[in-house]
Amino acid sequence: MRTPVLDQLAREGLRCTRAYPVNPICMPARASLLTGRSQRGHQVFEHEINLSEAIPVLGDSLQTAGYATALIGKAHFKQQAIEDRLPDTPPAGSTVRLEDGLWHGPYFGFDYVTLCGNHAQPSGHWRVWLERHHPDGLALWQREAALQPPTGALQSWKSALPAAWHH
Repeated sequence: MRTPVLDQLAREGLRCTRAYPVNPICMPARASLLTGRSQRGHQVFEHEINLSEAIPVLGDSLQTAGYATALIGKAHFKQQAIEDRLPDTPPAGSTVRLEDGLWHGPYFGFDYVTLCGNHAQPSGHWRVWLERHHPDGLALWQREAALQPPTGALQSWKSALPAAWHH
């Protein structure tokens, strides 16, 4: 697979060789990235504590500066399940943009979102896309379809899912 933009970024971009996460737990670390605050400032210390929607986030600042914002990937800022299928309508009280019958935001300062979630079981927009365009894709993604025997490490195997289908 060719990745010319990523290759250029690797050649010309900044490499942080001594970077450390503010927290090894994903929700507090994501909250710090999104808010620019430490855990004390955003109060997300573990998975059971949601990031308050009252705290200003990066997307808000970018929108104020005139940028259109989007988030693509896993956005675990609140303790909420992304169901196997996303709702056809947005959460109550949300102003949304609908495409293909799926909710796409706004969400935490991002005008548009395409989400994927969970760890070993794909969900969100990517799963819906995969099921629509490659109905056999989920079977290829599963551990049972691994190209090589699993390594023994939890949630680790060489997927039979073609790289072009990855989100």
